[in-house]
Amino acid sequence: MLDSETYRRRLETMRERLTGVPADGLYATPSSNLFYLTGIDFHRSERLTALLLFADRDPVVLCPAFEESRLRGMSAVSDVVTWEETEDPFARAAA
Repeated sequence: MLDSETYRRRLETMRERLTGVPADGLYATPSSNLFYLTGIDFHRSERLTALLLFADRDPVVLCPAFEESRLRGMSAVSDVVTWEETEDPFARAAA
């Protein structure tokens, strides 16, 4: 894993690039893209974990509540929103 500053620079570069494309934001789930941008090394599962990145605000990572401490230990993104098993994670992402 690289240092947090490397991931922050990558996220900032991506935010800058968003201003030049016809997209409102970037949505990345567990993949090499998510790892490259954040350092989060999760595998895909039925439980949603996602990076939400927009040009005009700080990045947010959404993850299951039980994964929060593990995710914080590997991620350069400080804003983490969690969801409980009884919640709709897509509704949390939309909020």
